[in-house]
Amino acid sequence: MPAYNADRFVQRSIDSILAQTWQDLELLVVDDGSSDGTPGILHRVADRRLRILTNEANIGLVASLNRAMRHARGRFIARLDADDIAVPTRIARQVDFLECHPDVVLAGSRWWDLQDGRLRPSTRQFDPDPTVLRWLMHVCNPIASPTMLFRASLVDRLGEYMRPEFFLAEDFDFSHRALRLGSAAVMAERLVLYRRHGESLTGSAGVERLAEPAAAVLRELFGPLLGSLAGEAADLVATHFMGGAPVAGRADLDHLDGILETLFDAYLRLHAPTPAQRARMQAATRSLRRMALHHAIRSGLTLREVFRHPRMPVRDVIAPVLHRVAASAVEALFPESRLLWATRRAIVRPIARDVPPP
Repeated sequence: MPAYNADRFVQRSIDSILAQTWQDLELLVVDDGSSDGTPGILHRVADRRLRILTNEANIGLVASLNRAMRHARGRFIARLDADDIAVPTRIARQVDFLECHPDVVLAGSRWWDLQDGRLRPSTRQFDPDPTVLRWLMHVCNPIASPTMLFRASLVDRLGEYMRPEFFLAEDFDFSHRALRLGSAAVMAERLVLYRRHGESLTGSAGVERLAEPAAAVLRELFGPLLGSLAGEAADLVATHFMGGAPVAGRADLDHLDGILETLFDAYLRLHAPTPAQRARMQAATRSLRRMALHHAIRSGLTLREVFRHPRMPVRDVIAPVLHRVAASAVEALFPESRLLWATRRAIVRPIARDVPPP
């Protein structure tokens, strides 16, 4: 857990780890030269499982994570940021998952978005099938860093944990390097509360700062697939699909679609998914196109241009609205609705009382 000037939230984050049902753990918190009340909070925690590493000066997120990795003694490594919260069964469930799936080298999970005391299920793309998930890694980042758990031996095999040249996409880079050694998985359970606020690194960074290191990761990945098109494709995917920047107009949207289709076809030739896997990959791809189209509409793309879009039928434009209605109905019928109610009552309501106003 890296912590820099995190006194608003770090106590909750620490408590959520020390209260895990999996008790055989150490919690390494790197105080990265904090100038607020973070050091005092850390040193008041009376639990021998907490180990505090203090940086005399601020050295940054990546260097702090690498320092923690050098001191870690566990067989498994879990990551959590100092403003996020782990569900009590998180570590136990993820360790059990890796023990049952020796081919999986990195496990993430779904999560809840927590913002201004309100809890919402994250809508980020994910799929439990490793082949489909590997495709998603070409066009988005389905594995959130605060949900990661992996074997410590993975870092030994890679030779390096986080690479500083990919700052702001260091977790995306780590996931891609891990995929060279095995499969990755995203568990369907929501095991982390991911706090959204303007002081976080991703919340304060602009689209350009986030997109550039992600594009650098994708250039390495796209090279064997797309040849001379790799650089342009990486920039477009990182900017518009991962960064969420709107395209300038219809021609640019068509060009983005063409790049995506070329990438999709290249992936099919390399991995030969089953018909069922291919159908889910196509569904995820349509969702990305729809997202790009909606961003373009919000930035001024006219409805006339929208309905003339050759790869985006009208039903895909209005589908998200219908989908949200259907999702609400499903949530009322299936057990996750009870999980939502129980989680809000047991975890979120106490947290919400402690969240300072924006």
